[in-house]
Amino acid sequence: MRCVNDEDVTRWMEEHQGEMICCPHQPGLLLISKKACLKRFRAALSRAFESVSQEDPFHYTFKKGLSVCEGCPIGQRLDQEDRGKTSNQGKNSSRGPNKRKARGCGG
Repeated sequence: MRCVNDEDVTRWMEEHQGEMICCPHQPGLLLISKKACLKRFRAALSRAFESVSQEDPFHYTFKKGLSVCEGCPIGQRLDQEDRGKTSNQGKNSSRGPNKRKARGCGG
């Protein structure tokens, strides 16, 4: 595994700047990717950790951290956008991979 340095992190952050959001619900205004935010929102809704006891500090902390994601309007918006994208991909699948219109290409 290759070691990651500050230059690699800076370059990655510049390339993915549009995919990052500042979470208003996590301590320290966590900078998180939209994909990670969506995963947290869906995990919170699934209540996968509902049965976790307070005796397991790691899982209890994780469960508490997800609890703020459950009603998050940002997560809801990302979920709706993702579901819309998924349903549109299904509708366009009959066009074939070579006939799809490229996004943002001005045509």
